[in-house]
Amino acid sequence: MADSLQVPMVASGCSLVFVLAMSACGGSTDAGTNGARDDGIGSIGETVGDDTNEGNDTNSTTDDPSDTDDPSDTDPTTGDEGDEGDEGDEGDEGDDSGVKFDLNELPDAGLGECGVGGGGDEVLSYIWVANSSEGTISKIDTKTMIEEGRYLTRPDGNGSPSRTSVNLGGDVAVANRTGGITKVFANTDNCDEMANGMPGLQTSTGKGDVLAWGEDDCVAWHTAINYTANRPAAWTFGTINQATCEVTDAKFWTGASPGAGNGAHAMRLNGDTGEIEEDIPLPNFTVNSFGPYGGAVDPDENFWMISHSTNSQLIRVDAQDFTTTVWSIPAQMFSYGFTIDEYGRPWIGGAGGSNMTLVFDPETEQFTTLNKGGLGMGQDTNGIMWQAMFSSQNGVRGYDIDTLEIVTEIDIPVSSSRGVSVDIDGFVWFIEVGTRAFKIDPVLETYEVYSGLNGAYTYSDMTGNALSIVAGGIAG
Repeated sequence: MADSLQVPMVASGCSLVFVLAMSACGGSTDAGTNGARDDGIGSIGETVGDDTNEGNDTNSTTDDPSDTDDPSDTDPTTGDEGDEGDEGDEGDEGDDSGVKFDLNELPDAGLGECGVGGGGDEVLSYIWVANSSEGTISKIDTKTMIEEGRYLTRPDGNGSPSRTSVNLGGDVAVANRTGGITKVFANTDNCDEMANGMPGLQTSTGKGDVLAWGEDDCVAWHTAINYTANRPAAWTFGTINQATCEVTDAKFWTGASPGAGNGAHAMRLNGDTGEIEEDIPLPNFTVNSFGPYGGAVDPDENFWMISHSTNSQLIRVDAQDFTTTVWSIPAQMFSYGFTIDEYGRPWIGGAGGSNMTLVFDPETEQFTTLNKGGLGMGQDTNGIMWQAMFSSQNGVRGYDIDTLEIVTEIDIPVSSSRGVSVDIDGFVWFIEVGTRAFKIDPVLETYEVYSGLNGAYTYSDMTGNALSIVAGGIAG
């Protein structure tokens, strides 16, 4: 097993950011059960950030991808083990000198006394990272930095997994890009010792112990998704018993499509069995061949997704009646990363040459533009939204979710940033495209490295902390 390494680091300075300009917001489209379409009126958004943004060229040719698919490719034709390869885009703009805000303490995560993972820190101190090129998912203890399990994500081993989502009980479900959802139990006490027909518990114990398909008792279920593109992954809250901290009745959302166009679907699965309970056509939601790209639920458990690249869209599926509303994302935005904050606002990280991040207010239907590009994102319980930096910078930056100001930027020496998630102790995890996961202490500005991954590629809610926050888990 790969050793972890603790390294001191220096956070780069960052500038205060101010409201500078206004940008147009796309109109919304409501698609009810009758399929009727009502075009909304575009509202005015605002821009937050320095005004030296030079990256609005969505046809940038300076990228140097090492993976098959380039994040600046607006018309991909293949779904492979790397959606969006390494980026060597135009330099991040702006003066790095200025005010740096202090992060006073590590936040605690969790839902009241229970927390994510049903109250046992030993249960949900895990981060789940997809090894896309290997067709597996890794279960890493965030406290010890030890990989405790590795699991195949599809029967044929060719799923190209990417997005992982952790529920409030600590279990993970992973979406395979080429189709299919697989759930794995976090706590071995919950595994069925007879799932594979053999007495006793047979399950992976680490990186070098990947069991053949059907032999691991901790793989709860696999559901085939018969589409060529399957990426979004998001759990609902379920019902939490505060006495036992047991989570029941959680649902799982995903999105998929047969390719580019208007054939995308949103699907809600039974979290216990994997059965597809709802399959919702999305005729007003246009996607490229990557299909629906990122997904998350808001505090009302509505399911949100984005499409990929420029001229993309944002869609909300109502949790109660499954009606949909679609908004056009500003055309110059290269939509990529996606999450939802505690206020229910979708955040969209921009790749390609767009060099921006968008925050959408569902009440006003306004997009606020932040003039820094980024990829995966995840909020902590101190009200900081952490984002994997993009373009000339690699590492993480933090935004104050109230002021939308950048409070810190922490450089990490990697060639290609990708995902961010916060663990139960408030450490910020950062995933590169490759072999390494970084555990960052945002106060001490040190990090540890786990380097045993294989073709890692994840930028979703890898720990369950984002779900805990939108579920109301900020209460101490």
